[in-house]
Formats: sequence, structure tokens, C-alpha cells
Amino acid sequence: MFGVMAGLVVALVFAIGGTRVALNIRGAATSMARRREENVDLQRQAQGMLGAAPVIWPVAVFRCVGAAAGLVGLAGVLLAVLFLAPAIA
Repeated sequence: MFGVMAGLVVALVFAIGGTRVALNIRGAATSMARRREENVDLQRQAQGMLGAAPVIWPVAVFRCVGAAAGLVGLAGVLLAVLFLAPAIA
């Protein structure tokens, strides 16, 4: 029973976090893309490479990954509810 409850909590975190990024609530995906771009620039400067920057992931990639995480979380929530339903009834 504890494993199912822990799985439910983890699935809810995935569902909420993934949905937040997928729907770009409060600019979550945009800020992730901007932070990634800044980190790549800092890493290149630290290594002494001042040439052309590599391809940076666009916001759409972060939103797609967020949507996938949200769907996995939703599936986990439904699976946990399926296992908890007989214990409740």
C-alpha cells in the first residue's frame, strides 16, 4: 500500500510539473530555454571556445518534453487509483 501511495505522489509531481512546462504557465518553458542558452554560453567561455554557438533547443522541445512528462504522470495517477480502488471499496 505504501508503494502505491508513494507512486501516486511521484506521479502527481510529474503530472503537475509536466503540465506546467507543456502549457508554459508563468513562462516555465521559456525560462528553461533561456537558462539552457546561458549555461551553454558560460560553458563555452569556460572552455575557451569563442566560435559559433551550437544549436540551442527551442522552447517547443521543452514543451514537448513537458507534455510527455505530464502524460506519464497522468498514467501513473490513473494506475495508482486503479490499485487503490479495491482497498477503498
